[in-house]
Amino acid sequence: MRHKLNVLAALAAMSLMFFSCANSPKSFTGEVAILHTNDMHAKIGKAPRVAYMLDSLREVYPNSLLVSAGDLFSGDVLVDQFQDKGYPMIDIMNRLRYDVSEFGNHEFDYGQQKLNSRMKQANFPFICANVTNEEGQLAVPKPYVILNTKQGQRIAFVGLLEAFVNNIPSTHPKRVKGLRFENPYETSKKYTFLKDSADALIALTHLGIKPDSILASKTTMFDIIVGGHSHTNVPHGKSVNGTLIAQAGSKFRNIGLVKIKFENGKIVGKTAELIPVTKGKRDGEIEKIYQKYVSNPYFKEVVGRVKKDMAGKEELGCMMTDAYTAVPNVDIAFQNTGGIRVDEWKKGPVTIGQVFELDPFGNALVILPMNAKEIRSLIRFGAEKEEGKNLLRCSGITYRVSMKNGKVLSVTLKDLKGKKLDESKIYRVAISDYILSAFNFDHSHPADLTGMSTSEALINFLKKKKVINYAGVKRTQLIVK
Repeated sequence: MRHKLNVLAALAAMSLMFFSCANSPKSFTGEVAILHTNDMHAKIGKAPRVAYMLDSLREVYPNSLLVSAGDLFSGDVLVDQFQDKGYPMIDIMNRLRYDVSEFGNHEFDYGQQKLNSRMKQANFPFICANVTNEEGQLAVPKPYVILNTKQGQRIAFVGLLEAFVNNIPSTHPKRVKGLRFENPYETSKKYTFLKDSADALIALTHLGIKPDSILASKTTMFDIIVGGHSHTNVPHGKSVNGTLIAQAGSKFRNIGLVKIKFENGKIVGKTAELIPVTKGKRDGEIEKIYQKYVSNPYFKEVVGRVKKDMAGKEELGCMMTDAYTAVPNVDIAFQNTGGIRVDEWKKGPVTIGQVFELDPFGNALVILPMNAKEIRSLIRFGAEKEEGKNLLRCSGITYRVSMKNGKVLSVTLKDLKGKKLDESKIYRVAISDYILSAFNFDHSHPADLTGMSTSEALINFLKKKKVINYAGVKRTQLIVK
């Protein structure tokens, strides 16, 4: 592949010489490449391969920019549990020579002050147009940037962040306290003037593939939308209302490549493709940096063993919630599926590092006294929030949800003996303080603090159990009518 890229690089260089002699930026005829990633979630282990591939792509497409559509953090213990939380990811991105990054919802996971520090350490700007600071601590970034390519094209990027649930991004509400998030569709209209200020106007979004499509359907102002949040592979882009939408999956699995073709300064073509990050060569310098971060022995401590492979959010969620019900004076526990950050645990030893990869957020575990009616309201909100795709994982009970057109019709609760829950009893329900703050459900009693995080509860559980087996365990059922 490298030989092929070098041949292409030579051809690109010849083209570059011709166009640079024949064209000013305003009469430019040629190509601009936008290299993009999204939802990397701190997976710096792939950075050496990504670095090598980016160097190769820059040889082929010297008139290029590298951009991120957000969610840099939360997903790798080397980054999330680093003494200066998140810094390794910024260090790597600086070395990969990113030109700009949009905020993702997980940029707030460490708190506003930490985010301020990470932005100062970055050699590239962060952007986000639909956030303002009322009484918070965030150093609000610019809403947009205009970047110049090597051949002088002015490419404008407007940053837009999802805030569709309770008008905040999908993070712990306390971490965005004092900030106001506007509707991204309405916010985008404020930047139509950029059409006359740049050669191309790109929305750099962290909204998800469906909202990106809605944004494109509402306006023709954007030439391209480079998006994230939904972790969607869009192999050849998606055209909506004349706007090209691109997204590159997640976790550095792909590098996205958008090519913009110009004739006499006007856009005449737009294409998108994904380049898989394969098991090819690794950049030596970035490899040394990665090995520096991976050398911490604490994360390699074994805390338990998995007897059989655990696959899927249900099995992992059942294990996590069993860890919560193992805490004294807990009857029932719930875990939101979005907080389960890996898809499987293989048979064999489990390390502290794996626990933090599964549960990287540092959420506090709390106990909430609830009756059966209130428990149903919690399950109902969780099901409707996820449009029935993911239910709350549970321990201490089993339940069945019936839904139609995205709305819950009924919730049937049973104890582990198959009997319906006592409607008059008050149960002590363990949940994360994220669920307590971000979910809208009925509860009449205040929460009790356990004094531990959800990940600490899991580590304690694994150390006590020593060997776990959740293969085939299922406690929830969804019926769609």
